[in-house]
Amino acid sequence: MSTDPPLRAPDARTKIAEIIARHGGRAAAISIAQIAAVTGLSPRIIKQHVHDLRLLGMRIGSCRVADGDAVAGYYLVQTRGELVESLRPYQRQIVTELRLVRSLLGRPLPAAVELEGQLALELGESRQ
Repeated sequence: MSTDPPLRAPDARTKIAEIIARHGGRAAAISIAQIAAVTGLSPRIIKQHVHDLRLLGMRIGSCRVADGDAVAGYYLVQTRGELVESLRPYQRQIVTELRLVRSLLGRPLPAAVELEGQLALELGESRQ
């Protein structure tokens, strides 16, 4: 962990953006623990800054599972495949939430079915 005092929010977000920008592609992912060691920030704060950076348009990919030499962590998306892989968990979450809404309403939601199909098309997948 860094011995420097924790960074203020704008400085922390900039620092996290700089760190992730140096980790282009899935194979070069950096773990939250590594980012925390450099910044002195908690994992929760790092995740919030990553979320904010994504909303600002930074194409940050993430992987929850280590794969070969690549660690689980964040990276700057470099290919369409990495982008699709990073979006899959969000696609699944959206579909799950739409199914919950449909179940609670007790009726089909044609717009939800349409959206699920559109998400599958955008990500180059067949609907499940």
